[in-house]
Amino acid sequence: MTDPALREELVDLANTAHQRGWMLDIRKSLPQDFHAFHKWESSLVGEAAEETNITIQVLPKSVGASPALEGPFSILTLPDPVPDLGYAEGPLRAVYVEDREEVRSYTLRFGRLTAESLSAAESVKVITDAAQHFQEA
Repeated sequence: MTDPALREELVDLANTAHQRGWMLDIRKSLPQDFHAFHKWESSLVGEAAEETNITIQVLPKSVGASPALEGPFSILTLPDPVPDLGYAEGPLRAVYVEDREEVRSYTLRFGRLTAESLSAAESVKVITDAAQHFQEA
């Protein structure tokens, strides 16, 4: 680096990075009832997991990059003869997808997410453990 002023500024930024850490800021500004809310939210998810028509699966961070990074999507299955539809949300718009190949790509994406996620039983345990952690906090 040839510019001493720029070098000094970058070194100063590096030395004080911990003071500007966004996690520190988030932790400082959490509302008083933050943990109570997450305890309540976790209990709702646990209750939903007991329903026969709901399957909850946790996608662990250890999976790394996954199709979930592309954003939320749904596959809408309607009664015959209507073919399946895809629905995707993005930052600027929502899109309904009717093309069979594109809907198939959504189905494959869903399958991959399901395969990479924890099982339903493991997921409920993770959620229950998190709720227990929030209860103790």
